[in-house]
Amino acid sequence: MSSSSFPRQFRVIVVASLFVLMVRTTNAQWGFDGPQGQPSVNSFTVPIPPSGPFPSPADYFGGSDCIVTVNGIYRTVHPRNGQAYASSLWTPGSGIEVQGVWAKMTFFGPQLYYVLTSDKHMHIMGFTATYDSKTGERDCSLTSNKDLGTGSPNWQGDIAYPAGDDTYVVTTMGEVWATHNDTTWRVDTSGLNGNRVAVIEVDTQQNVYAATSAGIFKQALTGAQWQLLPGSPKSITYFFRSSKNKLFAASYGSLWMSSNAGVTWNLDTAGMGYTQVKSICDDGGDNYYAVSSSYQYGDHVWKQSGTSPWVAIDAALAGVSAAPSVSYLKAISVDSGIHVATSFGTFSSYDNGTSWQLLTRGTSAANIYAFYKFSNGRELATTDLGLFTKDAGDTAWQKRFPSNSYLSQIKYAVDNSGKIYAFGAARRIGYQTLPFDIYTSTDRGSTWLPDTTGLSLLPSGMEFVDEAGVEHLASSEYPHMRLFSKTPGGQWKGDSAGYQSQSGDSPSIFVSDHHGYIYLAVNNGQNGRMLKQPMGGGPWTEVSTSALGGVPYAITATKDGKLVGGNSNISMGYYNGTSWTLIPPPAGLTNPSGFPESVDSSNRLWVIYGSIDQNYYYTPYGTYWTADLGQHWTKAADASYNFASLVSFGDTTYGLNSGRGLIGMSPANSSVLSAPAAASDWISIVPNPASDRIEFNMDAIQSDVEIFDVKGSKVFTLHGSNKIVWDLLSTGFSHLGNGTYEAKITGLRSNGYSFAVMKQFVLSR
Repeated sequence: MSSSSFPRQFRVIVVASLFVLMVRTTNAQWGFDGPQGQPSVNSFTVPIPPSGPFPSPADYFGGSDCIVTVNGIYRTVHPRNGQAYASSLWTPGSGIEVQGVWAKMTFFGPQLYYVLTSDKHMHIMGFTATYDSKTGERDCSLTSNKDLGTGSPNWQGDIAYPAGDDTYVVTTMGEVWATHNDTTWRVDTSGLNGNRVAVIEVDTQQNVYAATSAGIFKQALTGAQWQLLPGSPKSITYFFRSSKNKLFAASYGSLWMSSNAGVTWNLDTAGMGYTQVKSICDDGGDNYYAVSSSYQYGDHVWKQSGTSPWVAIDAALAGVSAAPSVSYLKAISVDSGIHVATSFGTFSSYDNGTSWQLLTRGTSAANIYAFYKFSNGRELATTDLGLFTKDAGDTAWQKRFPSNSYLSQIKYAVDNSGKIYAFGAARRIGYQTLPFDIYTSTDRGSTWLPDTTGLSLLPSGMEFVDEAGVEHLASSEYPHMRLFSKTPGGQWKGDSAGYQSQSGDSPSIFVSDHHGYIYLAVNNGQNGRMLKQPMGGGPWTEVSTSALGGVPYAITATKDGKLVGGNSNISMGYYNGTSWTLIPPPAGLTNPSGFPESVDSSNRLWVIYGSIDQNYYYTPYGTYWTADLGQHWTKAADASYNFASLVSFGDTTYGLNSGRGLIGMSPANSSVLSAPAAASDWISIVPNPASDRIEFNMDAIQSDVEIFDVKGSKVFTLHGSNKIVWDLLSTGFSHLGNGTYEAKITGLRSNGYSFAVMKQFVLSR
C-alpha cells in the first residue's frame, strides 16, 4: 500500500465448515472445507470514516475499516457486546489477486480508493461507514465500483495522489501518467530523459518524487518538468513519506532519508545494516517502523525513535517461520499495536514487539497446495501455514507439521507402506543452500521424526521419494548435475551410473510410473533430456522425446503404467516403455498446451489445458478428462477454475491452489459446464460463535435459510437475498440454548445457478 498517515487496524475473517451441492451440471463440482489458513496479506486495512464531508482524524478511529488481502477486500463489523468479525465486501475473479490499494483524496461523498488487480485492471471504489446508535454497531459497505479497465497507461501500480492536483500512476513501461478526472490520462515524462520510473511518492506540499536507476526526480506542484535531484540515491525500490514529511527511499541494500524535500539524502542504516527495506510506517509522532529482508540474515521488524539507530523488535518472531532464510514479511502498519503482514497471515504486537499473536481463528485456506486421502478416511492437506490432518467425522482440521512454526506449500510423498515423507525447510550455511530437510511419519501424519542424516553433505537440488520409500536427489550444481539416492534405513550414496552429464543439466521433475521405473526430466537450456531408472536401482538410460518436440515438465502415469507428459511448448503424449505416441487435444482449442496432472481409479486422465502467447501470458481453457487417451474429451471445469494442479482419489479428482480452497470433480455425478466458486468464497455466517445477532451473507439474488438444532428439528426459516440477519434477541428465541446448529441455505445466484449449502454455527450466550 502506498504511504498514508491514516491509522490502520486489522481484523480476521470467520468462516464455518461447509458442504455444498451444485445443480445444473455436466461434471459435478463442489467445495470442501479447508484447513485453517489466512490468505497471504499484501497490505493493510483502509480506514473508512463515517459518511459526510470533512471527516476529522478522530473519525478514522471511530469509523469502520476494511482488510486488504491478495484475495479481496473485507469489511470489519463491530457488533454490540461481541467480538469484531469480517466478511467479504469485494472479491476479484478467479485467479485474480489484489496487488495494491491507494486512498484517493476526496472531500465530499464517500471515501474513494484505487484498487489494482493482477489482471492489470484498475478500480475506483467507494466505501461508506455507518454507525447504529441503538446497537452500537459500526459497519461499512461498498457503495461504488468503477472498473477503469487495463487503461491506456497500462498501469502496474504505485500511485501518488496530491490533494487537489493530478493523480500519478507508474506504468509497466516505467512511464508516469497523470489524470485530473480518472478518465483522461496524459503522459508526464518530460525531463526524465528516458529513465524508467520504479516507484513514486508525494509530500504534503504536493511535490512528486519519481525514483529511477539514474536517481530521484522531483516535480513541484506548479511545475511541468521533472528535475533530477543532485546526489539522490539510485535504483530505489520503495518510497515512504512520513506524517512529518520525512522521505525514506530504499534500494536493494540501503535505506536513505531526506528531511528537506530531497535536497540532501543521508544513509539511514544504523542498527539494521545493509538490508532491503520493504515497508515503513510511522505512528504520527516521531517513531518509525520497518520490515526488511536479507538473503543471508532473513526478515526482520525494526523500530526507530527520532534519529536514533534502528532496533530489532522481532525476537519473539524469530521462530515463526520454519524457513527463516525465506522472505515472509510483506508490510507493516501501526495504530494501537504493531501489525505485520506475512505469508502466513497477520501478526500483531501490543507490547512493542515483546510478544506477537497470529490472527487466523476461523479462517479457511484459499489455496491448498497438496492433498492426500488414506483408506481409513484421514485426509492430509498443506496450506500457507503448514500440514494439517482431518479424520472422518471430524469437524475441524488439526495442524501437525511443523509443530511450533509455520511453513508454506509443504510437499510430501507417501510410500506403499503408508509412511509419509514431508519436505521441510532448506537450511543454509553462509551462502550455501542445503537440501530440504526430510521428516517422516508412520502414523498418518500425527507425529514426525527427522530423516536428515547425511543431507548436510549433499548439494541442494530436487528431492523425490518413490513408492518403495527410496529417497532420491538430483543436484542443481552448475555446470554438471549429480544424482544421489538412499534406501530405507540406508545411507546416501552416489547414483549416477549410466547418466552422461551434459553442461547446464538441471533437474525439472521426478515421477514414477508405478510399474517398475522412475523418470527424471532434465532441463539444459536446449530441448532438455529425459532419463529413466529401474525401481530399486540400476543404471540410468536416455528416453527419446523427439516425438513430442521436447521434454515434458508436467508428467503423470496411468493405471496400466503408461507415462503421460506435456507442457506449454510441446505436444502431449504417452510413453509405453518404448516410444511416445501423441495425444490429440480437445477440439476447438487454439494453440492448446496440456498439463497432465492425475489419473483416477477408473484410469481417466485429467488434464489442465491453456495457451501461452508470445509474451508468455497464460490463458486458461479449463480442466478436461479422457478415458481413451484423447480420442474423446469431457470438460470438467471451465477457465474460471484456474487450477495449479490436480490429484485423484477413487473417482474424485480435486483441484488445488486455485484461490478457492479444495474443489472436487467426479464424472460419476451429473455434469457441469461451468460452476460457481466454492461456497467458502461467497457464503459466510458471522459472527460464529454468535450471541445476540447472526448474519448470513450470500452472493445470491434470492435465498432461504432453514435453521435446525442437533436433533434435526427445524427452529426457524428466514427469507431474503444476499444478506439475511437473524435477531436472536427478538421475541420467541430466548429458549434457544447454547450449542451447535445447522443452517440449510438454498437459493439462486445471479449467474443462474441454484445452490444448496449446509453450514454449521454455534450459539454461545
